[in-house]
Amino acid sequence: ILNDETRPDFERLVELTRHENEVLRERAMRSLRYTEPSLLKPELARLVNDESSRIRRECTVVMRSLPDPTNADLLFILADDSDEHVRIDAISTIGGLKDTDLMTRLLPHLRDEKVHGYAVSALVELGGKEALPLLMAELESGNDVGRMIYQHLRRLTGENIKKEEPEPWLEWWKKNKPPEVNEKATMIEM
Repeated sequence: ILNDETRPDFERLVELTRHENEVLRERAMRSLRYTEPSLLKPELARLVNDESSRIRRECTVVMRSLPDPTNADLLFILADDSDEHVRIDAISTIGGLKDTDLMTRLLPHLRDEKVHGYAVSALVELGGKEALPLLMAELESGNDVGRMIYQHLRRLTGENIKKEEPEPWLEWWKKNKPPEVNEKATMIEM
């Protein structure tokens, strides 16, 4: 626990996140994330670009433990990471931010077969029923997210459409689309 007596030790751990030795950087991060993750918050902009994928992945754990929409840009950097596991962790963490303004930023990840299931889950976690227009637009474009979209549609709508095909869902959407969705679409088209 951080106090006047332990502060020098914690500050030393923060310094070690800059060390040239990858193992020391990772261990310092791991120690801090378990004890005082808030001390890593000012370091995250640097750490998300670390050469070590393990350290970049630790960043997602820190941001998951401190859910804050101001971390969204850093998480989206990690959502485009070269390491699949870092991308998965980042996208999963984004869902926990509960900020519907982030939903459209997840859409490109619905096309990445390595992470699209995590992306659709994060999208639904972010927006709940507000994600329905985006999910239906994906279906209309021919992307059923590896057939993973249907379980989310059933859960969000309460409908028990068994067929895992776009047509029954798109037909349902035509009949049940809220009027404000039509108004928003018309305004966007203008």
